[in-house]
Amino acid sequence: KDEWLVILFSIPMIMAFIPGLEGVVARGFEQLDMMPDWYQYSLGVIIAASFGIRSASRFFKR
Repeated sequence: KDEWLVILFSIPMIMAFIPGLEGVVARGFEQLDMMPDWYQYSLGVIIAASFGIRSASRFFKR
């Protein structure tokens, strides 16, 4: 699951360096910026929880 999120978040960065796709990336981030704050915060919490829970479980297994 964490690897999937890393790949997902890497896609826009990679696309930004491909000629012709940088506009798609820019427009995508413009659309994300127009989403309500609560939605953006919710996504952030979900992602942080995904990485945090996995990291914490590794720590406590020691």
